Amino acid sequence: VLAYSETDKKYSQVEGLLNALFAWFGLGLIFYVIFQISADIEKFAKLQTLTDFSLPPILFMFYLPFIFLMNLYVNYENAFVRLQFVVKEPSLRAYAKRCAIKAFHFRIELLNRWTRNLNLTNRENRQDIKDAIREVKTTWEREQSPEEIPLDLGWSPFMAREFLITEGLIPSDYHRSVGGCDDWCSNSDCLRVGDGFTLNNIVYYIEGEESVATKLNLVMAINTPDSSFETRHEFCEIAGKLFAKALGNEVPEEIKVNLSKEITMTTKLMGKNIIILKEIWPGHRMQGYSIKFIIQN
Repeated sequence: VLAYSETDKKYSQVEGLLNALFAWFGLGLIFYVIFQISADIEKFAKLQTLTDFSLPPILFMFYLPFIFLMNLYVNYENAFVRLQFVVKEPSLRAYAKRCAIKAFHFRIELLNRWTRNLNLTNRENRQDIKDAIREVKTTWEREQSPEEIPLDLGWSPFMAREFLITEGLIPSDYHRSVGGCDDWCSNSDCLRVGDGFTLNNIVYYIEGEESVATKLNLVMAINTPDSSFETRHEFCEIAGKLFAKALGNEVPEEIKVNLSKEITMTTKLMGKNIIILKEIWPGHRMQGYSIKFIIQN
């Protein structure tokens, strides 16, 4: 009842009454326990009582390290299972396992990045394994202390990841693209807007080279055009914030209008190409489409 009353302000009086009742019940319980202890203090003040009270926190203290080590074991086991499909040669696979344990220790996130990166490129010898580990650790170090990138070159990919955090668009770590090419990328999870089974969504992409992002791409996917007003409004708001974060200025009125009307356009501002692109999905049963808002060198 208390949880339900907190969902609507019109139940505030009920919420206040229930909170007061719980508070008085708690105080009564505390006084009752104190009275029971003081009435028979000799029975309470025993070694067995101390043992009963101290055993749960002691067990809890040992339980946390156990959970941590179990989680570590499971993550390494999963990583090594995936390794079987990436590194075919048994001796090289064993070498990769030893290198991973030595390099990553308890850093599970770096381990998972490494196994993902192995899937993206061909690793055929020991040097390839070492290079993959070095790449992950170097990228992580850059992530901890990102360098300032001159605006005419692009953006720090690690700073660009923070541009839309307040909007719920948090890209994954910046990493090499599929195929082991020189292209790097990062993307957020879908920000789903509205209600219904086939939700409209917004995704934020960062693309570029290893040390510099050269393209920021905000994509809106409209699966249900009939209920897209909220998504379109949200997309325009987020696009304006991305423009401000990326270029340090308010978005021009022309771009605002074209975004709201979903008009394809290309222009150049502050040395950057600003692109709005509408793509109709052929054959989509609900006539869905996507809008891309791109800022790139």
